[in-house]
Amino acid sequence: MVDRFINSTLATSLGDDFFDAYNEGREHEARSQGLTYGVWSAILDDDACDYCIWANNRSFLTVGEHPVPPAHFGCRCVVAYFTTEMLDGDLEEEFLAWEDPPISTFPPGSKKRR
Repeated sequence: MVDRFINSTLATSLGDDFFDAYNEGREHEARSQGLTYGVWSAILDDDACDYCIWANNRSFLTVGEHPVPPAHFGCRCVVAYFTTEMLDGDLEEEFLAWEDPPISTFPPGSKKRR
């Protein structure tokens, strides 16, 4: 149901306001549920930008102290949240560590393959 709304005309007309609220709500709920780790998840297709491709599968050690999508207008990324118990092994072994992005990924929203 959420996917149908995200791809709807209404969501398109609301633009980043919708996605800001959607992702901030997800982060708030994650914190209220005690989820402590986050992993950036991008849709890796021809519309993905350099920044989102770089950020994909990168982990955050503390919920609330990391960037939250959308990274740019039209960003379709989300953060998946976890607890230590949900992870099978060490976070650093499962996902890439968050670090400062390379300068080549800016400005966020620049298209990689266009």
